[in-house]
Amino acid sequence: MYIYKTDVQHLSFSLAIGLHYAKGEFIARMDSDDISTPDRLELQVEYMINNPDIIVLGTCYELIDYKGHPIKKISLPLYNNDIRRTFIIGNPICHPSVMFRRKEIIDIGGYLGDIYAQDYDLWARLAMNKKYKFANLKKICLQYRVQGSGNARKSRLAYASMAGAQFRNFIYGAGISWFVGALISAFKAVIVSKK
Repeated sequence: MYIYKTDVQHLSFSLAIGLHYAKGEFIARMDSDDISTPDRLELQVEYMINNPDIIVLGTCYELIDYKGHPIKKISLPLYNNDIRRTFIIGNPICHPSVMFRRKEIIDIGGYLGDIYAQDYDLWARLAMNKKYKFANLKKICLQYRVQGSGNARKSRLAYASMAGAQFRNFIYGAGISWFVGALISAFKAVIVSKK
C-alpha cells in the first residue's frame, strides 16, 4: 500500500491522483468516514471476474448518523438497463461503495474535477457509450455516514453539477431524456434543495 500526500484539498484531484498511481485491474472506492462490510471487496472482485462486461459495480447501502446509528436502508436498481434509466432522475450508484475497472475509467478521462458531483459526471460520461455496463449488488455492503444537513447529495450545487453533466450528454447526442433529466436536476437545485 502507498500513501500519497498532497497540499491540494480537493476530492476530485485526490481521486484523479489515486487513479493515476493505481496499478490494479480493479479500483475500490470508499470515504474515510464510511464503513464497509468485511466481505465487500471479496464479493465485488468475484462479481467482476464472473461478469467481465460490467465496468462499474456498486452496492446497496445503509445511511448512518455521525455516531454510527442506522437511519435507513437504501435499495438501488441492480441491473444495467434499470441503472441507465435511473440516471435521468438521479444517481443510482453509491460512489463510496464502487468497484470499477481501471482501464475503462482512464480511457474516458477519469475524474475531471467537478467539485460537487464528480461521481455522477463520471457515470454520465460512461453512460454515453452502451458498451460500458453498470451493476449494483443487492447486498448492503456499505454504511454511508450522513453529516447533519451538509449532505452533498442534496446540496444545490450537487444538483446543478448533475444538471450540467446531463445537459452535456444531451448536447453530445445521447437523447432527449438527458435534457429532461437536466431540467429535473435544475428544478431540484432551485426548489427542492431550499428545504
